[in-house]
Amino acid sequence: MTGISRRQLLAGAAGGALMGAGASRAAVGDDPLDLVVVVADGGWDLTFVFDPKPGVPTVDGPYVDLVANDPLDTEVMAAWGDIEVTVNQRRRPSVARFFDDWGHLASVVNGVWVGSVSHWIGRRRILSGFDDLDAPDLATVVGSVHGADRPMGMVDLSNVGRLGAHSARVARGGVRSQLGQLLRPDTRYPLPDGSDRGSLALRPAEASAIEDWLGGASTAPTSLVGRGYMLEQRLEARRRAWALAERADDLVIPSPGRPSVASVASFAASLLATRTCASVMIDSGSRWDTHLNHTMQHAHHDKLFAALSTLLRELQVAGVLDHTLVVVLSEMVRTPRRNAQGGTDHWPYTGVMLLGAGVRGGGRFGGTDEHLVGLPADPRTGRVGSSGDRLRYDHLVAGILRHVGVDAARHMPGVVPFEGFSLR
Repeated sequence: MTGISRRQLLAGAAGGALMGAGASRAAVGDDPLDLVVVVADGGWDLTFVFDPKPGVPTVDGPYVDLVANDPLDTEVMAAWGDIEVTVNQRRRPSVARFFDDWGHLASVVNGVWVGSVSHWIGRRRILSGFDDLDAPDLATVVGSVHGADRPMGMVDLSNVGRLGAHSARVARGGVRSQLGQLLRPDTRYPLPDGSDRGSLALRPAEASAIEDWLGGASTAPTSLVGRGYMLEQRLEARRRAWALAERADDLVIPSPGRPSVASVASFAASLLATRTCASVMIDSGSRWDTHLNHTMQHAHHDKLFAALSTLLRELQVAGVLDHTLVVVLSEMVRTPRRNAQGGTDHWPYTGVMLLGAGVRGGGRFGGTDEHLVGLPADPRTGRVGSSGDRLRYDHLVAGILRHVGVDAARHMPGVVPFEGFSLR
């Protein structure tokens, strides 16, 4: 285990970072930023917000849902800087309120090619920048690089994080706030025999026995050495879990069960404010895969943007918004037209919203045509042109990593980072 001795690990002393292959802090003067990734898992329809297509006959969008003679059920175009948004005061009132309050901190990117209509492939590409089953997601990479001096690198509250070789540095809570079981001992589930679960801290006898075993394994056959490394990894995870539990009184912990996305957003803000971790990934709280009843996209967007307002407000009140980047994404968008069941299907593009520290407020980049196909755009600047490449998922991830202070050139060699949104 790089940078940490067995005795340090057993004693709970600070350990070194477990960086991914090639990941390192960027060799630039900018201070590193924390990161929150909000995942709208399942595929959002961005024609409902910041990729509007009013009057385009090949795109149904939100327009086919309008109820005649309802003065509030209208789709109205509004602009915040260069960002064009369609707002509906009846169905999605949180969208307009969000951009009124936070549009000056936002950039949006449309027409990002993910090249697949599979949730699994699109998800790993947009989260990691690679089409590789073992590649860690960008929040995990940031947590590993920036979180060496914190109890955790990354806390995954989304259930879709891709940890790669970094599992010892990540607390995985899932969308049901299982972390509440760890952080509130009085709510922890009992053991199968009904007895209470013991403390996460190692008892002296346990520590001594483990130290003896590890010492013997150092001269043992290769198979035992490998098992010893796995044990060290598990002990590292246990040490960090204990350190996390010690901070419980300073965290806004959601109740077990399925907490509201607003309460999860508050929890995420408190994790960063207390320097418990360097990155957090959270779920939007909705199932966006609307093959049936596409009208649910209205409620999903309204819920998402209300939660984003809570998240940014909590980050601001905690004094950490100025050094946090918030990334809101989904693995794909939806087909331009409704299907026979009144839903939509998978489409191999997506869009992303970036908010917070160092973001070019009111910026709009990339784009889609009348069939929701990504327009040619300069991969570095995001400017749409008459020729050129598409903006791809790897350009986007490399740009985000560079923005927060990770050496993108080393982590993703040969990939042009999208930098148009960044003032850094």
